[in-house]
Amino acid sequence: MEDAPTDSQATGAPDHRVPVGVDGSAAVTADDFGAATQAPRAPWTPLQIAILACYLGLIVIANVGSITAPTLQRKHPNVMLALSSRNRHLLLAVVNHISPVAYGAIAFSRLMLASLVCYTLGRAFGTRVLGWLRRYMGVPQVSIDQMERGFEVAAWALVPFFAGSNLVCMLAGLRPLPFKRFVTLIAVGIVGRLVLFWILAERLRSPLEKFVKFSTKFQWPLMAALLGWVVLSNVRNLRRGRS
Repeated sequence: MEDAPTDSQATGAPDHRVPVGVDGSAAVTADDFGAATQAPRAPWTPLQIAILACYLGLIVIANVGSITAPTLQRKHPNVMLALSSRNRHLLLAVVNHISPVAYGAIAFSRLMLASLVCYTLGRAFGTRVLGWLRRYMGVPQVSIDQMERGFEVAAWALVPFFAGSNLVCMLAGLRPLPFKRFVTLIAVGIVGRLVLFWILAERLRSPLEKFVKFSTKFQWPLMAALLGWVVLSNVRNLRRGRS
C-alpha cells in the first residue's frame, strides 16, 4: 500500500519544508552552499574580519612551525610547540627533553587557542565556514556530512575525541554548542591527548631519538622538502575543493 501524497505532491507546489536534524536544528545540506553563494550577504563586520584574520594567521604560523621543525626541535622545542602543536611535534618535544610544565602549558595553550578561534569562526560565519573548508582546504563533503551526523548523535564524545580538529571546532560553533560546555569538552580532550603523546614518546624514545639525530643532520634539505610539501599540499587542497 502506497503512502498518501503530501500536500505539496497533491497540488504540484514545491515543498519548502526545511530538513531538521535530530536535535531540531536545521540540517546543513549541499543546497545550502549553492544558495549561500547566490543570496546577497551583508558586509562583514570588523569583528568577523578580526576573527578570520586570526584564523588565517594561525594557519600561516602552523605552516612555519612545520617547515622549521628540523631546526627548532633540538634546541628550541618550546618555540616549535608554540608555532605548531601537531602530534609529531608533541613527540619530538618530549624526546628533546622539554620540561613537563613547559610541554603542558605551551601545547595546551596553543591547541586551546586554535580551538577557540575555530569555534568563534563557526559562530560568526555560520555555514559559510563549511563551504570554505571544502573549497579552500580540500575537506571532502562526505567528511563534513559524517561529522554533522556525529554531532547529532554524540557531540559530547566527538569534541574531546577530535580535540584540535578545525572542522569539529567550527561545527561546535555552528550548531552552536554552548560555550562553557565546548571549553570543558575540548579541555578534557587536549589534556588526554597531551598525556597520551607524552607516554607514547617515552615508549618510543629510542627510534625517535634516532630520527631527531638524522633530521638535525640533514635539517636544511628537510626544510626545503617540507616547504615544497606545504606548497604542494595547499595547491592540492585548492584543486580538490574546486573539482
